Amino acid sequence: MKNKFKNILITGGAGFIGFSLIKELCKSKFNIFVIDNFSTGYNKKFPKNVHLFKGNCKNFSTFEKLKKYSFDHVVHLAGVSSVEASFDDPVSDANSNIISTLNVLKFVKEKKVKNFIFSSSMCVYGDLNKNVREKDKTIPISYYGISKLTSEEYIKFYSLPHTTKVVLRLFNVYGPGSDKKNTKHGMVGIYLNQINKNNKVVVKGKLNRFRDFIYIDDVVYLIKKCMAIRNKNYNVFNLCTSKKTYVKDLIKKIFEIKNKNPKISVIKSTPGDQKGIYGNNKKIKNFFKIKKNMTSIIVGLKKTV
Repeated sequence: MKNKFKNILITGGAGFIGFSLIKELCKSKFNIFVIDNFSTGYNKKFPKNVHLFKGNCKNFSTFEKLKKYSFDHVVHLAGVSSVEASFDDPVSDANSNIISTLNVLKFVKEKKVKNFIFSSSMCVYGDLNKNVREKDKTIPISYYGISKLTSEEYIKFYSLPHTTKVVLRLFNVYGPGSDKKNTKHGMVGIYLNQINKNNKVVVKGKLNRFRDFIYIDDVVYLIKKCMAIRNKNYNVFNLCTSKKTYVKDLIKKIFEIKNKNPKISVIKSTPGDQKGIYGNNKKIKNFFKIKKNMTSIIVGLKKTV
């Protein structure tokens, strides 16, 4: 009898987005394979039907462990996801984001994978200070932005005749399950953790900066949608809400939900910090004929808190 279950490989599956995606895919007919080096403290209890492979994507030997399997989908989420950390160690950032992507592409080509999804970042746009569209200029101002944009260019150029390529430019993803130990990535999680621990918030950079915060459930929903694309093209989409939220308003909303009035300290911004950016999501909504809006910041924050 033919196996009706499809094989999917998720790199970085122990991370915030990866683990959230796994929980959703477990409801469907998928054999789920995960590569992760568990460097970020996410040693969660995985569902029994998930096949775990500990390893680093910057080493192609990690993929040799999977050579006996075939895959319908590869979702590449692994890599360093911090602007601040990229300035601390640019070489590590390049290895984690560029070299790992090249290894995944080599594996995708060898296995003739039908659908490849790459998690890029809003950081590729740099400081455009506007409602950015996929066709806007990409002028990164951080090593992280450069490594993500370089990965995008490799994906675009890499010959994958059997594969649909999907690049997702993620904006500020938040929600339940984010890494509470991470102090360099994930604005909502950082502020919530500070309030819970010390009843104060330390803001790196000005309070009038703005971002586009997208709730984790919406990200997972859109990744699942993209897994169905079979056009064998190079597709680029923003994953965002098209809504601008100022940092000062974000903190105010968290205070109101928590019913607290913590102290706010503003310190020097980190290198490569974007002053203001939010996305335009018309392209992906039109592509999939999505009528509904993304989760509002207030609803998402209430669920997160």
